[in-house]
Amino acid sequence: MAIPKQKFRECLFQLLYSRDLNPDQGDEIIGVIMRIVGVSRKELALVIERVEIIQKALGELDQLIDGYSDSFPLEKMSSVERNILRIAVFELVKDDGVPSKVAISEAIRLSKKFNSEASCQFVNALIDRIYQDELAKKGCVQAGV
Repeated sequence: MAIPKQKFRECLFQLLYSRDLNPDQGDEIIGVIMRIVGVSRKELALVIERVEIIQKALGELDQLIDGYSDSFPLEKMSSVERNILRIAVFELVKDDGVPSKVAISEAIRLSKKFNSEASCQFVNALIDRIYQDELAKKGCVQAGV
């Protein structure tokens, strides 16, 4: 049975977040996430694969996020915001299988669940700026075109 997409993103966020805070922790967090979220090792293997793909692209993702966050540099953001933004930006610019509107709404949902309303507004505003620029680069005049 496939892991639901929302649960997949929550596991993805939790793994990225834990690796961001403690890059040398090893695999003990995997068992914790399996128990908390209620997923199997097989289901979590897909999440781990995605984490590794995102981590390989961190330099590019972080540079893009930092470039749009004029007044709040990446290193000053909370790890929660930083990792939610990494997932959303990855889905916006690297993953053609995720519709842009889904990437944005999931970033907002994760912000509400794992952080504060202020964080949610910050993530929403930043992701929206990146989304609008990505549309402009693709030659679209309006959102959704």
